[in-house]
Amino acid sequence: LDDAAAVVENFGQELFLKADDADRAGKSDMRTGKAFLAACHVLEACKQFGELPLDLEEKIKYAKVRFVKIAKATKEGRPFTPPPGTE
Repeated sequence: LDDAAAVVENFGQELFLKADDADRAGKSDMRTGKAFLAACHVLEACKQFGELPLDLEEKIKYAKVRFVKIAKATKEGRPFTPPPGTE
């Protein structure tokens, strides 16, 4: 069961990293937002294996926030707000 937890967590981490890299490179679009949302859902699935470490909880929260910001900007037709620390 520990192997399954590691596989799920690694997949969620990979999704998050790809979305975050694109976002920080200024290449955000709705695909990036959906990648954040997917990462969020996969990382939340790790709760099935026990309590999540603080770093995963923070990534889930960050991914949700970035998805909402990207989706809102897309819907309103305005530029995306860059992620924190990229200004």
